[in-house]
Amino acid sequence: MDPFFRKGLEDSGYVLLGWPEGGFSYLMSTIPIASVADLRRAKVWSWGGSPMTRAIFDEARVTAIPLSIPDVLVGLQTGLVDVVYAPPTVAIALQWFTRVKCLTNVPLAYTTGAVVMKRDVFKGLPPDVRNILLDSSRRLLEHSKEMTRKENQDAIKVMTKQGVKIVTPPKENIEEFKRLSDQAMRRIRGQAFSAKASDEVVAQVENYRKGVR
Repeated sequence: MDPFFRKGLEDSGYVLLGWPEGGFSYLMSTIPIASVADLRRAKVWSWGGSPMTRAIFDEARVTAIPLSIPDVLVGLQTGLVDVVYAPPTVAIALQWFTRVKCLTNVPLAYTTGAVVMKRDVFKGLPPDVRNILLDSSRRLLEHSKEMTRKENQDAIKVMTKQGVKIVTPPKENIEEFKRLSDQAMRRIRGQAFSAKASDEVVAQVENYRKGVR
């Protein structure tokens, strides 16, 4: 998808320097969560700035409790929420892991971002500096990606050593998670995100799973 998004950013006046990664988000909770039914009975945190998360919760008929990031730890401490979601490294950095007892072993969504620069600022740099910037960004973000993936695996080990239990749902429950997510994404396709981008992403993922490059 890199060329697709790179062109979209350029059309909007930006130059893409690279893709930093945060890793897969997992459900972490004070009670075991192994099914959609478990989620419906729980007090689930929701980040208000995520229309896709909201759509999935609506599709699953989960009543979510919106809190800002700084308020989540207090919510876990007071029992306002039972369930949160984040990459494991984030859960450790924000100390959420100290208040949860379980991690549901289903990667929900991959957290990523983009490092961009305004095109006019980039074009104002000498050509040799532009090349150095692009090359440095590529190398550093590639290294960052490797570190992030390792640190997320290490973070799960740290959490289990602290007593957090890994909950692995049965296959049929995971399929239900996927089905509800797919339905929610189809419902907001062309609203929360571009229909064209959605179709391209889905096609890329399907080709990858079939071994087509």
